[in-house]
Amino acid sequence: MTNSFHCYKSRFMKTHNIVRYFIAPALAVAAVDVLGESIDHQVVAGDGKFHLDGEAKPALTVTRGDVVTFHLDGSSTTNHPFTIGLEPEGGSDGLGVVNNSATTGEVVLETNPETPANLFYFCANHQGMGNTITVTDAPLPPETGVTEGVLLVNDQGANNDWIEVRTDGAVNPVEILIPANLVEEASHLYVPNRVRVEWSKETNATHPTATELENLRPDGDEGTLTGKVMDKDMEEDGWIEIKPADGLLRRYWPHWVGGAGGGLDPVVKQLISEAVIDSDVNATWSYDERVRLLDLQQLDDGTFPPTTEWGIAEGILVGKGDNNDWIEVREDFNGTQGEILVPANLVEEASHLYLSNRIMVEWSREGNATHPTATALVNLRPDEDNGQTIGWVEDKSEDNGWIEIASAAEPLRRYVPQWIDGGYDPVVVALIEGAEVGSEVNATWTYDERVRLLDLQQLDDGTF
Repeated sequence: MTNSFHCYKSRFMKTHNIVRYFIAPALAVAAVDVLGESIDHQVVAGDGKFHLDGEAKPALTVTRGDVVTFHLDGSSTTNHPFTIGLEPEGGSDGLGVVNNSATTGEVVLETNPETPANLFYFCANHQGMGNTITVTDAPLPPETGVTEGVLLVNDQGANNDWIEVRTDGAVNPVEILIPANLVEEASHLYVPNRVRVEWSKETNATHPTATELENLRPDGDEGTLTGKVMDKDMEEDGWIEIKPADGLLRRYWPHWVGGAGGGLDPVVKQLISEAVIDSDVNATWSYDERVRLLDLQQLDDGTFPPTTEWGIAEGILVGKGDNNDWIEVREDFNGTQGEILVPANLVEEASHLYLSNRIMVEWSREGNATHPTATALVNLRPDEDNGQTIGWVEDKSEDNGWIEIASAAEPLRRYVPQWIDGGYDPVVVALIEGAEVGSEVNATWTYDERVRLLDLQQLDDGTF
């Protein structure tokens, strides 16, 4: 065997491609496209070894979905068939490697979900010239969600690098990390205000990371409300939580008296001490970065039935009554659809909610009622009238009349084809038909009471 080593300028290039996984959580099966790389190695033979990009027989690690191309120089490799197999010096049959055991040209390894985790490259004529190829699994796309509730007292990071939010009715708070680009915004969130946090969570992360922060402050700077006491500070009477029938649960602090050297109003603290959980109260408040309690009066007129429940439903509007006297909302990802009654004072507002739009409904349910009744309706339309969304196809209809897309930057939305010549655009219907659940797409849309799909492109550029 001739010992020769060819010197050259090293080249190592990566581009993107897609491999598909089928993930089966519980009974649901979804296809997920995982982006891989196109990797190129320059190969020469010398000193009894294959040299890849100038390095003597290096161990390689690739990600499942990668396409690895080995470019043989055709001179030093003439008597050294470059081979990929299951064993250090064999097992090359049935792997589907393109041009395997070639001495010139290209040997191409296209990894996929069935590719073994441990492979080897070697010379078919001489032992000891190669090394291992380890195939690792690609990470899955991040989970996304929204958390809304009370920002807890004394549970905000000193550097605003994390927050804890306790959702309504929950016992334990959710700890959410704050990235550097949101630290300044987080510094203006004050405990115990009500906040809304959009977040994403990588596959192996222990905590979600915020992608958007919103302070859900009251509409005005002062007011009164009638509601039910849901919880309070039992030890120091430093706060009380009140939920009105037609509004959000909030945590109220006593107002501050005595200027810079003062403290929480002792009169209001005494009122909190005397308030009974589940009792009905009338609260007078003001807002100065926090919601401050000015006065609290106990009510004994039975404003709320003792068994009244409250809640919030957010998701896709999938049904509504002909007279707008009920609506049906399907919450994200879990498939749960809930029918919510619409009272007379909200029927007009409900008439302007259109099927397939994303909405938020605040509701209450009294006693043994079979369905909750809406107390507030919000159409969660996009911020703009036109735009593009890059995300993953979550679901679509059998007749290709709608498609649902979720992304890291946007909540899940249902898109319907644009309307032309008295019907759905057949070109867009065909694009929906060709889209696969779990695939990554770029959707171009417009908003005219509904989110209308104008174009849909399959992505293979590694955006995620």
